[in-house]
Amino acid sequence: MATDWRSLIGHQTRDEILAWALARWVALGGKITNMNVGGVYRTLLELSVEALATLHDRALAVVPQGFLSDAQGGWLNLRLEDLGTALLPAVAARWNLVVSRDDPDGGNVSLPADSEYRTRTTALGDVLRFRQVEAAMLLDGEASAQVLVEAIEAGTRYNVAPDSIVEFVTAIPGVDAVTNPAGGLVREGVDEEQPDDARSRARLRWPALARGVVRETLEAWAREVPGVVDVAVDDEHPRGQGTVDVIVTGTSGAPSSELIAAVDELIGVRLLQCVNLLVRGPVLLLTAVRMRAVLPLDRGDEATTKAVVAARVESLLATGARADTPRLRIGQDLFRGRLVALGMAAVPELLDLVVELPDDNVPASAGELVVLDGPVEVLVERREA
Repeated sequence: MATDWRSLIGHQTRDEILAWALARWVALGGKITNMNVGGVYRTLLELSVEALATLHDRALAVVPQGFLSDAQGGWLNLRLEDLGTALLPAVAARWNLVVSRDDPDGGNVSLPADSEYRTRTTALGDVLRFRQVEAAMLLDGEASAQVLVEAIEAGTRYNVAPDSIVEFVTAIPGVDAVTNPAGGLVREGVDEEQPDDARSRARLRWPALARGVVRETLEAWAREVPGVVDVAVDDEHPRGQGTVDVIVTGTSGAPSSELIAAVDELIGVRLLQCVNLLVRGPVLLLTAVRMRAVLPLDRGDEATTKAVVAARVESLLATGARADTPRLRIGQDLFRGRLVALGMAAVPELLDLVVELPDDNVPASAGELVVLDGPVEVLVERREA
């Protein structure tokens, strides 16, 4: 529930203060009765009221900024600093690409640093570019080589699906193809942390002061690592007495080995030696999604419908890229009705939206995460309204 700061600090508007001042003047037996608007005494009184009203407005603006729940902008940064933390920065995604050629016996091919690669234009009109981090070599006799690239901008939208980065921006003679294979995401792209997420993380600072290892402590530590989106702690002896599992997800769902290592390193230097702790990703419940959208004969665009519905589902089950459709959390069930609601809200022209796959709800237990198994398939047909 939002705090009623106006009542809490006794804020009054200019009109309320003026009415109080006039009533107070009468109650004190003031002899001046000419308080008409524009008169000398009314003007003097209004100037005094203006100063007091400005003070009330300033208090209403400033007092909430001292509290974590309501602080904004620079005030939030100061409040987080008081709690020993800060907004987590944006991070650029890194991929291991595979460049290949048709003729393995074409000699050594130099793959220069700063070479650029890109995705095809997506249905939403995006073309995402990546720059090679360091020089590499495709050796004579080899059909392919691996190169490390980094997104030219930070953010989650560069956590693209496998086989999406398929075009050269920088021509490299002797190389015929490039792709980003499944499992090739080295470091998840991360957007700058949102204020509400920072507030939730900051509230965990207090239980994190506990001397023992408690669930909230481990969650607070894990969330300090940029790129960690969700954390679940299994402290019910998952691998025997004295064992605890910290399960994390990244911005692309399943965490990369680099993200797991970063969480493990941060927790490891703080953890009591008597605890056997494992940092891992969730058990993935791979789920194919196929939906049939029905548009009227005279309204709605088929290509746009496919792109928009797919983007909503991908955000829910893969990317979390849309603020209005956050990714499912660890242990959260997938209901078919939710998929229908997402699509119908995204495309007002739809007459109907039928989920063909999955053919039933997908329950997820603790430590499991429902994720997409391949691209979202949206079939569109038309009928009379």
